[in-house]
Amino acid sequence: MRKTVQSAAAELLAVVPRVMGAFKMELMRCGSDVRPEHLRALHVLADGPRSPGELAGRFGVRLPTVSKTAAALERHGWITRESDPTDRRRVLIRITGEGKRFLVEAHVRAEEHLARAIDSLSDEELVTVRDGLALLDTALAKRATKA
Repeated sequence: MRKTVQSAAAELLAVVPRVMGAFKMELMRCGSDVRPEHLRALHVLADGPRSPGELAGRFGVRLPTVSKTAAALERHGWITRESDPTDRRRVLIRITGEGKRFLVEAHVRAEEHLARAIDSLSDEELVTVRDGLALLDTALAKRATKA
């Protein structure tokens, strides 16, 4: 692997925790016990209901972790658990309208927070950041399709 590639990967790994930390701080300002993994689950569920096993596989965690996350989301009224209409033995987790609204609100707040953070960049620097993010997204998408 080229040294510049390794260096870019190291720099990216240094930035991601700062971005996520800022995101987590914004969540804490909401005054709730919402955690980033709750938002990840809501984001996946916005595409349609999933079984606990599907969520565990998607996030690389065990079923008890999914159950704990689902319980927290359920307490907020953001998800429901229901029997699969095609297999009554199987449970599906579905996002509620309130969960969708919260997800949108959290996304808007995080976007606004990040916008304030990068507001000091010049227009040229912003283009560079956006171009870099697009390249990174493309590279990660290609890698995901190979896996």
